[in-house]
Amino acid sequence: MNWVYVSRKYRGRDIGFSLYNDLIKIYKNKGVNDIMLDVFAVNKKALKFHKKMGFKSILSIYNKKLK
Repeated sequence: MNWVYVSRKYRGRDIGFSLYNDLIKIYKNKGVNDIMLDVFAVNKKALKFHKKMGFKSILSIYNKKLK
């Protein structure tokens, strides 16, 4: 498992887009066909970012709290 993120103070400068585009190029050159990642539904900014990068939602996880 790998973690990729941009520190809060550097966000909004297209660093994330550059980082992902570079990673995608590397993976394509290595013959990787798919990238799968986890994004929590409560993280609206991350959801928006990944949708903008072309990622599609394929799975939903549900939770119910029991008292």
